[in-house]
Amino acid sequence: MKWWLLTPVLAFDFSRGSLHALRNESETLFDHAYNSYMLHGFPHDEVRPIACEGVTRDKDETNLGRNDLMGGWPVTLIDTLDTLAVMGRKAEFEQGVSQVLQHVKNFDYDATVQVFETTIRTLGGLLAAHTYASSPDLGMQIQNYGGELLTLATDLGDRLLLAFEGVDHGIPHPRVNLRRGIRPVGGKYITDACAAGGGSLLLEFGLLSKLTRDPKYIDAAEKSFFAIWELRSDRDLLPMGIDQDTLRITSAMSGVGASADSYYEYALKWYLMSGDERFWEVYSRSRRAIDTWNTHPDTWHHYNVHYVTGEGVAPWIDSLSAFFPTLDVLTGNLKRAIRTHLTHMKLWNTYAGIPERWRFTDAQVDLEWYPLRPELIESTYYLYRATRDVFYLQCGRKIMSDLNLRNKVECGYAGTQNVKTGELADRMESFFMSETAKYLYLLFDTDNGLNNDSRQFIWSTEGHPLYFDDRVLSNSYSEKLPREPSKGLEDVNGTALICPKFNHPTGPFSLIGAWPHMYDLNARYKYEKPWYLRPILNRPWSTLLRKLRNDGTSVVKKGMMADAEMEPGFYERYVAGTRPTCAAILDGDMHDVSFGSDTTSVYPPLYQEPDSKTGYLEFESLDGVKLTLVARDNHFWLLNINGVGCSGANVDWYYNVPNNVININKATGLLNFRGRDVPNIKIGKIIS
Repeated sequence: MKWWLLTPVLAFDFSRGSLHALRNESETLFDHAYNSYMLHGFPHDEVRPIACEGVTRDKDETNLGRNDLMGGWPVTLIDTLDTLAVMGRKAEFEQGVSQVLQHVKNFDYDATVQVFETTIRTLGGLLAAHTYASSPDLGMQIQNYGGELLTLATDLGDRLLLAFEGVDHGIPHPRVNLRRGIRPVGGKYITDACAAGGGSLLLEFGLLSKLTRDPKYIDAAEKSFFAIWELRSDRDLLPMGIDQDTLRITSAMSGVGASADSYYEYALKWYLMSGDERFWEVYSRSRRAIDTWNTHPDTWHHYNVHYVTGEGVAPWIDSLSAFFPTLDVLTGNLKRAIRTHLTHMKLWNTYAGIPERWRFTDAQVDLEWYPLRPELIESTYYLYRATRDVFYLQCGRKIMSDLNLRNKVECGYAGTQNVKTGELADRMESFFMSETAKYLYLLFDTDNGLNNDSRQFIWSTEGHPLYFDDRVLSNSYSEKLPREPSKGLEDVNGTALICPKFNHPTGPFSLIGAWPHMYDLNARYKYEKPWYLRPILNRPWSTLLRKLRNDGTSVVKKGMMADAEMEPGFYERYVAGTRPTCAAILDGDMHDVSFGSDTTSVYPPLYQEPDSKTGYLEFESLDGVKLTLVARDNHFWLLNINGVGCSGANVDWYYNVPNNVININKATGLLNFRGRDVPNIKIGKIIS
């Protein structure tokens, strides 16, 4: 027997009931965002979650930050329709489709928009929703639906093709006016393009061509893709910045984050959907180049290098690169995916979000904002589906908890303007519901049909499930042209969608949690904790990447599990700890919080008020009970329940509303409090 089979692994409490509760919590998160948009934002492009008002294009046409994404139609609803379908909410899906058709007759808008963003958000959203509305196999078919969403998608696709007019080399203009074609913005033509923008049209244009039987869309997308590939260096590295008019290189940097990310993503995904070996060749050559020049054995992130020389040029990683583990999952390199994901998860754990850019040389934030991006939760979802390791459920729970604690506001979820101070930005982009909320829901909804669908579909870079399977699309084609059989890949055996290299764990035990590299990260990188989170993030529970315990007594030792030993059978054996017996407190009495105690184990809230006080209430165990917390005079207060619970996992809840009833499952230790007033604690009945 190999010694490493006896290594203890981390246990998390994720019973079917707790997973259902987390799924419901993720649905509540979505509901708050969606209902806020429909009440305060629709039919505008977006909703301002703090101001509680709709927002659309800026009259100042040079405001590209808004106008690139906002064309004057309800893009948030279009981008969100298939999320309603994924959640099985047929009535709301039908209503959403009806509202889109009521407010969008066509795309004859005098609006200059970015081709890439309009393609992935609006065109992709229309195509996915059309598939759900027309297919009898997906459970969302709308009675008497006549293909109106496909008609809109075709109209939009034709207008986006205006960006290709007069272009011999194939790379489209990055922006196009949907009524007038190519025109100047602010008195000049903006020709800055990038690898991702010109190379990430394949899935949406490909599906539009399939449904309409008109190859002009995919022909244009493929020509642009290969035109960008021709700009690679002898090292097969792609530059990030391109002048679309002259093909002059405007940024010689090469990396896997912003401006390049989805080029590699669509190379792989379009190969998986089309079976065209040319795209696999591009992906595999690009990946070899990235592994050679953009990585180093001693680091887990990807460098930005000069695309000609291969030398490092920028000492930072950006938040968009958090998606890259998904490609490793799709190609079966799980060890690499796990490492990259851990690097970004550690960043999240440090800042309660991922800063747009973070410098690994001096552990400083380079760009401070986090606009609710989905890339980390997307990778978490992929890794959980591949490994079934409960560590990724814990990551998802942590992310969802932080979003609710840090970013939830009156009318939705506000992005973080500065992760170092906690300042919020009054914006909720459409991808929050299209991707972030959707991947959280699917992570916890393990029985969702999409999680076990072996038919030919792929997630787009905007989180739209795009089906290329003729069995699904039997009623989805345009009636003008005959159908033809699908050419893509097919899982004829309907096998479980899990990487065969990893055995499916049968209990709440984590391989990833016991991997020695979990806490090697602290030696590899230094992480600067922002002042407003520092007291909270110093707690052992929130440091996922540390020496983790199985049952509170046995510590995983460094070096126990070698990388080479991540083989089948890894989950087969573990040392099980003795779980404590849980005895619920059911007296129903009010308990006063003590004051003036030793506060070494009590943690401050997000900000420190000058006259705030600290208190605590000790208890032996709480298991399946309700706590009613009553704050006095409606002052702000913060609650922390901390301790090793019956499952061997550390459990914490935070609440910052004056009065709340809180469900507590399996917690022992201290109930910690800090605020201006003293809450009373009532311990109530068992949770039904």
